[in-house]
Amino acid sequence: MNKKISMNQSQTNRQRFTFPKMDRIISNSIFLKSLFGLLLSFFILSTSYTSHASHYRGGSITWQQQGSNTVKVTVKQYYRSTYGFSPYPSGPTSYDPQIGSKYKADGGTLLYFGDGSYETIIFEVTSKNTTENWIEATFVTTHTYASAGSYTVYYGTCCRVSNLSGGNADANFVTQSTVTIGNANNSPVSSMPAILNFPSNVVSTYQIPAVDPDGDALSYSLAPLSETGPLYNYPSGASVSPTGLLTIDGSSLGNNSLWALVVKVQDSKGAYVNLDFMVQISGTATPNNNVPLFDYAITPTNGHVYTVTAGTLLNFDVNAYDIDAGDNVLLSAVGMPSGATLLQQQAIRYKVAFHGRLMPVK
Repeated sequence: MNKKISMNQSQTNRQRFTFPKMDRIISNSIFLKSLFGLLLSFFILSTSYTSHASHYRGGSITWQQQGSNTVKVTVKQYYRSTYGFSPYPSGPTSYDPQIGSKYKADGGTLLYFGDGSYETIIFEVTSKNTTENWIEATFVTTHTYASAGSYTVYYGTCCRVSNLSGGNADANFVTQSTVTIGNANNSPVSSMPAILNFPSNVVSTYQIPAVDPDGDALSYSLAPLSETGPLYNYPSGASVSPTGLLTIDGSSLGNNSLWALVVKVQDSKGAYVNLDFMVQISGTATPNNNVPLFDYAITPTNGHVYTVTAGTLLNFDVNAYDIDAGDNVLLSAVGMPSGATLLQQQAIRYKVAFHGRLMPVK
């Protein structure tokens, strides 16, 4: 049985980074603080995956204060990697974009800042998942508002995945966030992956990974359907607790079904971020089967915070194992910055640059 990294009961499998650590069962999250906020998550997965047609998998919009009424806005998008992308600034259509390459958002999509102004989105590919056929891409820009207040930043277009359940196949999508100006606030941040996999015969739970750079209390809920594109239905029985625990009843949804969800994460100062992702129901949970575990003698604890000075090198290891004989474990990471890689049994060093990204050390 595959549980995803290639390590078993008698084999210790270690991943090395030079970047903050994080972890959790199914998901482990770590927060890096400097002049920027970055949340990275590691995932241990134990279910199969089915390839999906069409384009949009999920995404989010976050923002950070830059002084006065100026904010830095980051748009994250998960998209089908074999989609025909239009390279920026020019070039032939690409069906296999590489990390670091840029492309124009589908249909020349615009980012609206909520004050009547907008900007064309140019995405940069930051990571790829060839197994699940999606890329993670980001667009970063700054915007200055004329006065204090709350503004809804958003973008949207067509189309979601073609085989979504609940009448949502090929539906439009909208990704949005509320910016608060005048109260020295920053948005919550999250490393929510594009797809979560759950078995079809049990009720499963998952903690939504999110932190607030200012230390503000966070609350969680399913976003109103009117803020999603819209979607027409969420999966029956799906719920999110005020503390961010997602509950999915796979037995009520049917095996091999695919669903879209949007979770709203809001801080105590009124700013919120909508996290758009998919849930796949596939396979069955095996009785007496133990979940993989992170080795906390090596891996940092879930939610660990690193305060980092620009230019400082950080190294860390992540280790996971499974106590069931013959089970293999696969570890993957979401939210890594451009230039960072997750490599099994190999040390890689990265440098925190002044613009807030981790850059490879030459």
